[in-house]
Amino acid sequence: MKICKNGEWVFVTIDDLFPCYPLATPIFSSSHGNELWVLLLEKAYAKLHGSYFALRNGYPHEAFLDLTGCPTETIYFADIKLLMNAF
Repeated sequence: MKICKNGEWVFVTIDDLFPCYPLATPIFSSSHGNELWVLLLEKAYAKLHGSYFALRNGYPHEAFLDLTGCPTETIYFADIKLLMNAF
């Protein structure tokens, strides 16, 4: 799988083992039905960052940048309200 990290596309090799609760569902993300892409993508992203726990409290715009390689922008809703009141 390729992920863009720090402006460079890197290959991340993963296996198909996922951390799960005993006799239950995966600990982190889950999918609906038989879809595995969510778990595979999350595992590759966690490996690139060092661990699943390194992904906690991250910023969505950073993840979008890493997954797409495209520039991202953060819009805060409080700022939009201020702009709307200015008109």
